[in-house]
Amino acid sequence: PKPFQTFGETSFPEFVEELAFELFTSDAKPFPVQAQVWPCALSGADVTAVAPTGSGKTLAFLLPAMVHMMAQPELRPGEGPIALVLEPTRELA
Repeated sequence: PKPFQTFGETSFPEFVEELAFELFTSDAKPFPVQAQVWPCALSGADVTAVAPTGSGKTLAFLLPAMVHMMAQPELRPGEGPIALVLEPTRELA
C-alpha cells in the first residue's frame, strides 16, 4: 500500500491525531518507518521493520495493534491474547 503522509490518512481513532498534534505541532507527520508500516499493518499484513533507534518503530507497530485490540469484542474467560508484543531486551520493555 501507499505510505501515509499525514495522520489524517490513517484509520486511527481521533485521539491519536490530537495527541500527535499536542505532543509535537499541528504540522506533525509520521516518521518514515511509520508512514511505511501503518498502511501494511492496518491492512492486516505481517510487518518486519528495521530502522535506527529513535526512528519511531515502537509507535509503528503499537498504534495498529491498539486499533486492532479496540475493534475486538470483549474477551471471554479462556480467550486471548489479542496482541503480543515481543521486545529484544529487558531495557526496552
